[in-house]
Amino acid sequence: MMRKFFVAATVAAAAAASANAQITFSNVTIGGSLAGTVSFATGPTDIDFTSTAIVGDAMAARSGDIAIEYIAQADAGLFSDQIVLSLLGALQGSGQITILEQVFDLTQVGEPIIANFMTTITDNADLPLDETLVFSTTSERVRVNKRILLDATTDTPAFDLASVALIEQNFGVMPEPASAALLAIGVLLGMRRRA
Repeated sequence: MMRKFFVAATVAAAAAASANAQITFSNVTIGGSLAGTVSFATGPTDIDFTSTAIVGDAMAARSGDIAIEYIAQADAGLFSDQIVLSLLGALQGSGQITILEQVFDLTQVGEPIIANFMTTITDNADLPLDETLVFSTTSERVRVNKRILLDATTDTPAFDLASVALIEQNFGVMPEPASAALLAIGVLLGMRRRA
């Protein structure tokens, strides 16, 4: 009876640790020529940047950029191993959006880059963009640098436009090794009991 209780308690503790995953976001800075068009909000494992940035024909500018930087810290006992980038926008004519992103591991000396991404979107059919950046190593604390370039400088007979409405970053979290080990022990004990 005691073994069943221990197995159940171990599995429940490990499951609760991953279910209550939290990421804390800090030091959020928004810069660039289109910075005034961007605001942000955070959730338990994501940070969302909403924007009214539009460049092109009949707009104040034909090009511009948004520079975003922030720190993401996983709760004690959690590691992050990926980040999902989602971008919602619109393109017409010569409009294009270029995204550059780097993720730095703040837990290591020298703060090495553990994820890197760059793409240029030139066709509205490629939006929304959903990209998963897998870290080269897990980390509890990262700095994310992101730059979004909007360009519609080439004047074509069509209406030329580039815009960004939403940039969402969702962090994948997993239990730290100790929590994962507890879960594995609980499963093994449960299997052994049945055998």
